[in-house]
Amino acid sequence: MIAPDDTSFAYLEGRPWAPEGERLEQAIRHWHPLLDALEESLNLIVTPHSAWITPEARQRIVTLTAENLRQVQAN
Repeated sequence: MIAPDDTSFAYLEGRPWAPEGERLEQAIRHWHPLLDALEESLNLIVTPHSAWITPEARQRIVTLTAENLRQVQAN
């Protein structure tokens, strides 16, 4: 299966049997779940390459990241 893109969604507009208005927007969000993720407060995943660092440094990065996330969620 090929994931629908903006061209696919534009093609649907005004077609017989295609949803219209708000129903079309809901269908697009259903077909393209990343659009909902863009509205979430935390939508970024950072995956640093850390194979070369020491276990202590890796743990420090995890600890700092967790602290930052807690602060963001608190505000």
